[in-house]
Amino acid sequence: MSPRRLPLPRTLPSLPLGAAARERSRLLAEARAIDPDLPRSADAAAVVRSARRLARRAAQDEYARDGVRHVTLPPDFGRAELRRADIPGDAEFQLFTQDVIGALDIAPSTLEVDDARALLRSATSRDGYGLGPEAAADLVSYLLSRAWALQEAELAERGAPAARSEEEFVAQEAATIREEVREALVRLVRTPLELQIARRRHEEIEAGRSDPAPAAEREGRPGQRADAGTAGAAGTAGTSGSDGAKVPLDAAWRFANSETGRRAFGAANDFYRSEAGQKVFHAAKDGAGKLRKAYDRRGDRG
Repeated sequence: MSPRRLPLPRTLPSLPLGAAARERSRLLAEARAIDPDLPRSADAAAVVRSARRLARRAAQDEYARDGVRHVTLPPDFGRAELRRADIPGDAEFQLFTQDVIGALDIAPSTLEVDDARALLRSATSRDGYGLGPEAAADLVSYLLSRAWALQEAELAERGAPAARSEEEFVAQEAATIREEVREALVRLVRTPLELQIARRRHEEIEAGRSDPAPAAEREGRPGQRADAGTAGAAGTAGTSGSDGAKVPLDAAWRFANSETGRRAFGAANDFYRSEAGQKVFHAAKDGAGKLRKAYDRRGDRG
């Protein structure tokens, strides 16, 4: 029986170069247990961004779960109706926002990796909408503590002195996250598409028309409905699947708003914005331009 690893120390001792590299690898593996989309070469800043995304996503899920009940709007609305409604200035919305932010109790974490993994998968931590804000706060704390320790290991690899204590690091990031959550909720109720999606998620889940399949999503797969591959409700457009069956656009919409779908689109967006992604994009664009010119020249000769 292997001895139980002690919680992370509040300051890391000076480590030999090889030991610091091993510590960095271990910490990154523990962070990837919660966010597998983190690259294996991720640094502390990438883990912090992952924690921020998790918190914003949990707040958006909480709005779909409960916040939509506090907003009354006509079935069809656009930017003009949202502007006149001034939902961010509504007292009930402000109370809801404060409740969500208050539930994000972020502090240095003593969770072990297996505890964090169990929390992520627990039926008491999430439902069809996603993680509850309290469970999300625990996982955000876990990620931030790993990010701080990872930063310390990175400094140790370079032979640089420690920057901040874990308490200072987590407190500063927690303040940023709470402000980002507030901004994300305000944006949600000011953006017609985001608000429509939140309302539709709420209606489908509460009416039982959508099978959230949280267990499947926790394993990295979108939930499968019993009627997957069949046509949706009357008048719902669809697209052909690989087996030739009609796949309703509702299924694509549910996947896009599932935990798995949002991770996939988020990873794609992060790659596109990265230096490597921009190189790939511009190379593809240049290649397409060259092919078009070659095609035009061929047409001229014909």
